[in-house]
Amino acid sequence: QWPRNLIAFIQKLPTPGCYDWRDVAATIQAPTLVIHGSEDLIPAESSAEWAGLIPHAELEIIDDCGHYPHLEAPDTFFPLLDSFLGQG
Repeated sequence: QWPRNLIAFIQKLPTPGCYDWRDVAATIQAPTLVIHGSEDLIPAESSAEWAGLIPHAELEIIDDCGHYPHLEAPDTFFPLLDSFLGQG
């Protein structure tokens, strides 16, 4: 994205306080897979919290991986996903 386009988009977003969806997460009834890269700049504790809030959630941490595990560690990511979806 060009910086001017990205900045214009970000300026239209609601304030960060509007993104607290923990109450909503607790109502999810579908089995849920939360995947987090061990080298992601977002703390793993945040993914652990999501997994803890969603009733039927599983948390998988992919070692030596950042924020995009499907791109950075496809040989690990896709088998996890296939297994979760019942294909592996």
